[in-house]
Parts: sequence; C-alpha cells; structure tokens
Amino acid sequence: MGMGRDSLISVARQGLLLFPDLDYHEKQLWASCLRLAGVDASGIVNSDILEELAKAEPAAAQYWKFCRFFIQIFISDEPLLCKIEMAGRVLGYLATWRWYIRNGRGRGLTFTRNFFPTKRSSTL
Repeated sequence: MGMGRDSLISVARQGLLLFPDLDYHEKQLWASCLRLAGVDASGIVNSDILEELAKAEPAAAQYWKFCRFFIQIFISDEPLLCKIEMAGRVLGYLATWRWYIRNGRGRGLTFTRNFFPTKRSSTL
C-alpha cells in the first residue's frame, strides 16, 4: 500500500519506525512488519502508529489495520471469538477491495496491479 514519503518521514520522526522499516530491499524483516502494524511479538497493540498514519494517509492506515488483525489472528492470545471477528473483518475488507477493483472500470484498476497476483488474476 503506497504511502507518501512525507507521511512516512513524519511517523519515523516520532520514533514509531526505524530506518530498516523503510528499506524496500529488506523483504523479510518481521520486526518491521510488527512495527508497521503497531503490535509486539505477542500480537499486543503497543503503538499508536496507525492513528498517527491515519492523519496523513487514511487509506494506508486502514490497510495496515487489517494487516494488524491478520497478524493478531495467528500470534495473539486473544479469545477464539475475538479472532473469528478479526478474520471476518479481514475477509470483508478483502472482498470489498476485490469488488472495488472489479467495478473500477476506466480507472486503471486491475487484479494484476491492485490485488494478489495469481495465474488466474485476469479472470477473477
């Protein structure tokens, strides 16, 4: 999800991100993913990074909120019912995103460019 350079710099200056978090060459830095989602290694929310990001980039903050839910489903000690609710929100978000791309005629939206790439992306 694209975020503006100034927004990322603003969030980084507040101490919510570290330099490696913004290095696009680093593809497997789990700690950065957790920091961007605002959770610790146990899935507990430990940062207001998404609230700060929402001030300048509300769409990016919303995307990362659902990434937070997805991460918490697997690593948190939340009750099962809470995890089911998070899973429902994630699935609803992905379904809405898919619908928006499918119905975004004339705006350059395609599954290949705006969704998870698969061999069948163009036929979804």
